[in-house]
Amino acid sequence: MLKIQDHSSAGLLLLCSLTEDTLDTSRVGVFILNAEFRIVWVNQAIASYFGLPRKTLLGGNKRQLIQEQLKGCFEQPEDFTKTVLTTYTDSSYIEQFECHMLPNGERQERWLEHWSQPIRSGLYVGGRIEHYYDITERKRVEFEFRTRACQQAAVAEIGRRALRGGNLDALLNETLTLLARILDVTYGQILELLPNRKTLLLRVSVGFKTYDQGQATVNAEPDTLVGYTLLSQEPVMVEDLGTEHQSTAFAPNRCYSSTVS
Repeated sequence: MLKIQDHSSAGLLLLCSLTEDTLDTSRVGVFILNAEFRIVWVNQAIASYFGLPRKTLLGGNKRQLIQEQLKGCFEQPEDFTKTVLTTYTDSSYIEQFECHMLPNGERQERWLEHWSQPIRSGLYVGGRIEHYYDITERKRVEFEFRTRACQQAAVAEIGRRALRGGNLDALLNETLTLLARILDVTYGQILELLPNRKTLLLRVSVGFKTYDQGQATVNAEPDTLVGYTLLSQEPVMVEDLGTEHQSTAFAPNRCYSSTVS
């Protein structure tokens, strides 16, 4: 344990350097609370994570701060509040959990790991030290891994269903339903390019009115969205179909403009 017994200018400079030049530049957010759970020290990472001025945090009642400001930063505010405040009721154990911080103004979206432990000796005995680790990148990698695994499982399932044979329309419908669920999309269609190479037939769909299946057609001329997609020979991303139609030469197609259920 570090003890600074020199109260001279050199000793105070050492203490200041320890906090301001090292702990304050850490990317790990730190709260230090006394036995009354008032904030006696907080580093700059905390101020950045929560989007709060550091000077307004010092000396504050941590319970009150959680209820009035901090809990609103998280996706599950009541769970966050209950878990943290429980450690103040019984400050004898170590607590660790993950929390999803929502963006708001200058505050960025993050995944944080909260880790806290009681202070058992020294000036702040009876208080707690709380750390917030930014685990956003780790969560992103985990999400991508789970998404990829789900997509691969979906492809394998489609292959198994195809090998069983049976009605083609039923297979297409099962395939589209499965893909829509994996990709978490509301609308989807499978269209068949007809022999004239200028028209597509709606075979199956999700999210659209089903009575058009097997009847509705889509113009596949180059100046339409579908025609452009065919010519591009690669995926085409459209964030807002209505805006895209208004801001480009793409003409709306019946399957998109009039069959939403």
